[in-house]
Amino acid sequence: MHFSFGRRTFLALASSLMLAGCASMFGPSDTQLSGRFALSLSESDGGQSFSGHYRLNRTREATRLELLSPVYTTVARIEADGNGNNAVLWRGDKEAAKGADIESLIKESFNIALPYKALESWLEGEPAGRDARPKGPNAWSEQGWLVRVLRRNSAGKLTSLALSTDNDDAPVQVRLVLTLER
Repeated sequence: MHFSFGRRTFLALASSLMLAGCASMFGPSDTQLSGRFALSLSESDGGQSFSGHYRLNRTREATRLELLSPVYTTVARIEADGNGNNAVLWRGDKEAAKGADIESLIKESFNIALPYKALESWLEGEPAGRDARPKGPNAWSEQGWLVRVLRRNSAGKLTSLALSTDNDDAPVQVRLVLTLER
């Protein structure tokens, strides 16, 4: 089932689903994370961009991710259990979609394979599996995505990451840049 949203909402929701992958990297303790994102979507008939802020609150029981506009108005949110399962996508006060987990929700809703489980490693600046192919210093290709580490802080922790689809034949090309406040 595919849901019909405007382009801008699609960008916001796709961003929030990617960012929700951040939840798994923190282990069992409570987590609060925030940062900025920039997303570009390209299709044969044009493209659009969206940027803003995100806030992630995670406990053992629940994950709540809010996607915010540049002026901090809530655009969309995702709620799921602490492991990213039983995902619900909200637009305003209305439930927009449900999925068994975040990865299947975006696949079913937008027909884009976003590797939610791989994000834990990627957000640490490391490939997620053995199938990763090096693409230069601090870059690799994995699960249909090109991952590039853009910046690390003085302690070596990743602070900025670029993800883009690594398939020129895909109907939609996605580029997402995450900045983590650490």
